[in-house]
Amino acid sequence: MNKHRIIYNGVFILISSLLWIVLNEKVSWMHFGIGLFLGYIALLLSEKYLTLVNYNEVYRINVNILFKYTLFLVYQIFCSGFSTIKTILTGQVQPGIVLIHTELNNDFLRVMLANSITLTPGTVTLDITDNQLTVLWINCQTNDSLLAGEIIKGSFEKILMEAEICS
Repeated sequence: MNKHRIIYNGVFILISSLLWIVLNEKVSWMHFGIGLFLGYIALLLSEKYLTLVNYNEVYRINVNILFKYTLFLVYQIFCSGFSTIKTILTGQVQPGIVLIHTELNNDFLRVMLANSITLTPGTVTLDITDNQLTVLWINCQTNDSLLAGEIIKGSFEKILMEAEICS
C-alpha cells in the first residue's frame, strides 16, 4: 500500500467519522470511534464490492479540497436549514422545478454536486442528464436557469471545479 493511498484512505475515514458525529449531534470519543469504524467498513466494502478498485485510483480528489468542501457543505446545511424553517413558518413556500447547468465534466464531481444540493434543506436533485440537473426547489425564486443555478449551486460548484482541475 503506497503512502498516497494510506493518506487518502485515512482522510476519508476521518471525514466519515466527523460526518457521523455531526449527523448524530453527539460529540464523544465513543461516537468518534464508531465513526472511524463505520468509515473504515464503508471504504472496505465499497472498494471490494462496488468499485472493485481502490477509491484513490478512480475518484481522485485533493484531500485539502475534500476537507474544505466537507466543512462548507456542513455550513451550508445549517444555513439552509434555518432559511428553510423561516420559509415554511412564514408560509412563503413556492415549490418549483428548475433546470440548472453545471460546468463540471467529471461524473463523480457532478454526483457530489447533486448530492450536496439534495443534502441542503429546501432542494432535491431529481435528475442528472449530462451537464444538466433537474432540481425541486421549495422556495423557487426564479425559473431562469442561470440565476437559479447561481442561487442553488452557490459555491459548491466553484470548490468542485478546483477538484476537477487538480485531478
